[in-house]
Amino acid sequence: MKLILINVIYRTPINANMIFEKISAISRGIDQSIIFNLGHFSNDPDLNNEFLSSDWIYQYYCCLRRQKNSDINGIFLSFDDTMNYFMNSPCFEPQQDTSNSFSYGSNNDDSILTIHPRSLKLNNIYEFKTIVTNRIDQTIQFSRTIEIHIQKEDSPLIIIRCQFDTCPFNDGYQLLNLNTDIQLTILCKNECNQYHFNMIVWSIYQGFEANGSIFWNKFLIVNNNKIWLFGENSMNFTVMKNLFQNNPFINYWRFQVALQQSNNRLGWIATDFHTNQPPYNGTCRINPSTGDRSTLFTILCSEWNDDHDISHYLVYAWINNPNNLILISFTTASEFEIYLPLGDPKSHLTVHLIVHIYDSFGAMTHYP
Repeated sequence: MKLILINVIYRTPINANMIFEKISAISRGIDQSIIFNLGHFSNDPDLNNEFLSSDWIYQYYCCLRRQKNSDINGIFLSFDDTMNYFMNSPCFEPQQDTSNSFSYGSNNDDSILTIHPRSLKLNNIYEFKTIVTNRIDQTIQFSRTIEIHIQKEDSPLIIIRCQFDTCPFNDGYQLLNLNTDIQLTILCKNECNQYHFNMIVWSIYQGFEANGSIFWNKFLIVNNNKIWLFGENSMNFTVMKNLFQNNPFINYWRFQVALQQSNNRLGWIATDFHTNQPPYNGTCRINPSTGDRSTLFTILCSEWNDDHDISHYLVYAWINNPNNLILISFTTASEFEIYLPLGDPKSHLTVHLIVHIYDSFGAMTHYP
């Protein structure tokens, strides 16, 4: 009898970022270059968030928003297919010399792509997509899409950051946990630091999915939900978790900020969130159901479903007041043993238990 050992290696998805981390849409002036630098802005969680750009193959695609990519006989054309692409491109004018429109980095480093000024048309909205393929195992692929809005005025280069590391990033979206507030701040990059902002306006959009794409409608802010928003005209914008908990049917959110600087530069930028649904459909059971302080109880939590896997469990107890929870146990195991405190003699020594179940990105539900 032979014993065969098989090692199953799970690869954490890389975060492929084209223009800074976690940016979904941005405005640029028609006379400005657009630089996509996946080699610099991407990160690989399996390598302590470093990214080895030489390990990957890069393909770029472009189309007008809500239109399909250029194709021949149903096969999408990337920038690499220069002759066919630029004769059929929805983004660039037909031309033989593609260097007028774009170029790669030094030594033809295709992890860096520069779209040259005036290559795109004024007032159009473009969707640029990259597909990143592992050189050794070409079944490993990741993609990223960003919207570029072309305007007449030069746009300052702004990024949006989620404060306090409460917004994990996964598959092109920041994840929004319904039990967490969102705190966003804007940071100015490069030359715009010398100017102050005359105007800052935050807006919220809700997304809906249709035909494999996300479409955005402005979220109506009225008095009953305005109380959950703070800093709509400042560099720091806070959205309380109540907004998300009262709109559980919305799975996609976009937070957009428009601004004007003292040198009259106008611009805007947006970042997108996907609601991280908590674990569901599971149960937790305790055995035995009665005992004393010396009894070793076994808790089994089973059949919990979550797209991002179950991370850990917290067990709380309460005796007389459900608002006074006592932490009993923390564990990553779905089956574990615990001792329980003594209950109140006035309530037949009953101890009530609540188990909090967390996924890998912090979404939580409880049982019961």
